[in-house]
Amino acid sequence: MLKIENLSLQKGSFKLQNINFEINEREYFILLGKNGSGKTLLLESIAGFHKIKGKILLNEIELNNLPPQKRQIGFVYQDFALFPNLNVEKNIRFSERFKKVDKKLFQDIVDFLELNKILTRKINNLSGGEKQRVALARAIYSNPQILLLDEPLSAIDPLLREEIIKNLKDIAQKYKKTILHVTHDLKEATFLGNKIGLMVNGHLVKVGDKQNILSSFNQTYLQKNIFESYLKKSKNG
Repeated sequence: MLKIENLSLQKGSFKLQNINFEINEREYFILLGKNGSGKTLLLESIAGFHKIKGKILLNEIELNNLPPQKRQIGFVYQDFALFPNLNVEKNIRFSERFKKVDKKLFQDIVDFLELNKILTRKINNLSGGEKQRVALARAIYSNPQILLLDEPLSAIDPLLREEIIKNLKDIAQKYKKTILHVTHDLKEATFLGNKIGLMVNGHLVKVGDKQNILSSFNQTYLQKNIFESYLKKSKNG
C-alpha cells in the first residue's frame, strides 16, 4: 500500500498543499486534472526527486529520506526518457546495473510487449508506440512495488492509443502491479482506473472509486476541465 500523508511542496510560486490519499496493493489509481494542476510534481515527489513536507509510506516503510533508486518505484515519463546511447535491450536491462533482478523476467516481458524484433535497434529509430513499450518494459523489469506513469499516452499517435491502453490494462493484471497513472483525459481514466483522484491547482480535491467520482458530476463538466469551480464549491462546503 502507498500512503501519502499531508504532502506539501512549494516550487517557485506553485504549491502542492496537504495531499492525502492511499493506493491499495494491485490497484490502478488515476490522478486526473488539467495541465498545470500539479500532477507530475506530485509523482516526482513520490519518486524522491523533491524534498517534501509530510510523509510518503510504502508498505508502512517511510520513504522520505530514501534516494529514488532505493524506493522500489518505477517511473515512466511522458517523453519516455530512454537512453539514446543504448539499444532497446540495454535500455530494458538497465536496472541490472544497480539491483538484483529476475533475469527470467526479461524474456517474458519482451514476449508480452512484442519487442523481440527490435531488441538491437537504436532508440532514435523507434516509433512512438515502440518507445512507449520499451519504457514500460524497462520499468517493469526493474520489478518495482509501484509503477508511476506520467501522461503515458500524450506522446502517442492517436491511432496507437487503443493498443497502448490495452497494454497498460494487461500489464496491471499480468504483473500484478500497483499503478499510479497521471492524465487529463477522461476516457483513459474511465477505462483504466479502479480509483480516481481529482487534482486542482495543487489540491487533491476528491478521491473515490470510479463509479463514485463519475457520478459526482457529468462528463461534460469534466471534459471542459472546469476544475476551479469544483474546488471553489468544495472549499465553500
